[in-house]
Amino acid sequence: MGASNSKHEKDIAYIKEKNQVESIIRLVDVCFDQCVNSFSRRDLNKREKLCTTQCVKKFLEFTQRIEERIEEQSISERQKMETRRNEEIKKHFANQN
Repeated sequence: MGASNSKHEKDIAYIKEKNQVESIIRLVDVCFDQCVNSFSRRDLNKREKLCTTQCVKKFLEFTQRIEERIEEQSISERQKMETRRNEEIKKHFANQN
């Protein structure tokens, strides 16, 4: 069972890392599209800076909530697996008596 948990944890870590990379790509796409309207200046103007700051903040909060939800589901799944395993052990010992 330990190897299975280890693989499960590695899978979750991989999914989290992949999601983080994808989130950064989406963040750049969304915030750039929403906030930057021209390339006439080298730097962002005041409105663009404010817009990108707010966009990034909102996006990061959203991403954090998704990650928390994935972790909650993972914990719930581990608890269910543990409960099933304990029930199987109890049945096994009950059948031996």
